Amino acid sequence: QEAVKDKVDTSNLPAGTTVTPAAKVTGTPDNPVVEVTVTYPDGTTDTIEVPVKQKDSATNEPTVKPDEANTPA
Repeated sequence: QEAVKDKVDTSNLPAGTTVTPAAKVTGTPDNPVVEVTVTYPDGTTDTIEVPVKQKDSATNEPTVKPDEANTPA
């Protein structure tokens, strides 16, 4: 969440403005975003979408083990 907060430019916003990112990524697989609530000192809010990059899921290469012979004990 800190990385998302860092992407929001608050330099032109009034002092005391807070930025609160949502807990989950929404959007589409091609355009993932995180909704961020910007709260101004007067109590008003805006919701903006911040584009994010998601890491690729780990790829698992399947491995095949030959059958082991069943030998009675």
